[in-house]
Amino acid sequence: MNINRNALSRATALFSAFALAVGVVAPALVSKVDAAQLTSRSIKMSDSTPGASNVKYLVEFTTGSVAAQELVLEFCSDTPLIGATCQTTAGHIPTLGSATAASGTVTNPAANQLHVTGLTIGASGVFSLEFSNITNPTYTGTFFVRVLTFATGNHSGYTGGTTTGTYVDYGGIALSTVQQVTITARVMETLTFCVSGEPIDNSTLGSDSVVRSGCGAAQTPSVDIGTGTPRVLSAAQVDRDSAWTQLSTNATGGAIIRMKATNTCANAGLSSTGGAACNIPGIDGGGSSDGSAAKAITAGTAAFGLFVNNSTATTGAAGSLGGVVVGDVNYHSGTPLNANIADPANLHYGMDRQSGTGAQGVLTVYGDPIASSTGPVSQENNELVFAATASLTTPAGIYTGNEILIATGTF
Repeated sequence: MNINRNALSRATALFSAFALAVGVVAPALVSKVDAAQLTSRSIKMSDSTPGASNVKYLVEFTTGSVAAQELVLEFCSDTPLIGATCQTTAGHIPTLGSATAASGTVTNPAANQLHVTGLTIGASGVFSLEFSNITNPTYTGTFFVRVLTFATGNHSGYTGGTTTGTYVDYGGIALSTVQQVTITARVMETLTFCVSGEPIDNSTLGSDSVVRSGCGAAQTPSVDIGTGTPRVLSAAQVDRDSAWTQLSTNATGGAIIRMKATNTCANAGLSSTGGAACNIPGIDGGGSSDGSAAKAITAGTAAFGLFVNNSTATTGAAGSLGGVVVGDVNYHSGTPLNANIADPANLHYGMDRQSGTGAQGVLTVYGDPIASSTGPVSQENNELVFAATASLTTPAGIYTGNEILIATGTF
């Protein structure tokens, strides 16, 4: 940032502020014939942090009535007055040894000076020149630069301080280094997961006539598979009923939804004896008895399974991140792939019952992955289609099963 100061007849108190380069009004101590004070002079800094490297300084000023071809900058820690002694207190002036300019040829005859030749500095006009690769003073506060223009060949007469040579125009500028503002904002890890007996659409009207959104609109799930009233399984068809999950998380590594069966029978199916025996077993998996591959359920062959549809965004969800929650291959695919949610008889279902060291199955401690995302998601809904069929020899009874759903984020 910079603030320009126009010339006045007397020296004016210097002003430094947050990240400012401020033009200073200061008359020269050494008078030169026809020399004029540069007006509207300033230096813009690309970074005002103490000790910052690779900083750019943009020098800008309006010239007097005489053209010039050379420019001298002298940095001082005490005063911008031309012709006065120039202190160079360690750490209070910039490091200039690697400085370059957008035009002209730059030399560094003294640690606090930059001389530029080969310029075209027109009379009574605006001139600017950008310097790069400057390292700011390491201290916090004000420092100064003296700016002088010269005719061709005269810049070498300026050796610094009281030895000014024959210059054309002159001026002083004050700059300031300041500590940068460090802004900190914290976002907590979040994961919101719920299960609903109905789709969640952000427009569910509660009993108190208030519209619920997100998981606040979830309805208590109760999957009841069968047809008729009351619902009864038939050996002549595959029956189904659905539940829905909704997942939101800012986990950069995504999230996994796992399912854990509570029936103790080895095949994780439906039981009429509290889980001790499952006469409607979990489906075999494509030639595998552990249900680790999705497979179509055949009507009349007692079986129970789960199909997980890929997620869809909640209707009316704000700020969707565009991620999806994809059904696991054990619960979503088959040969051939069939994911027609409207045709449950032809879906492929799974009930992965793998066991052993390192296995992930519905009967293991942490359950079996049924769906996952690869990154953050916002209010993504998955339909879980539970399906079953009875055989002609399935004993009469009320068959139940409880499935625990667990969502885990990787942050």
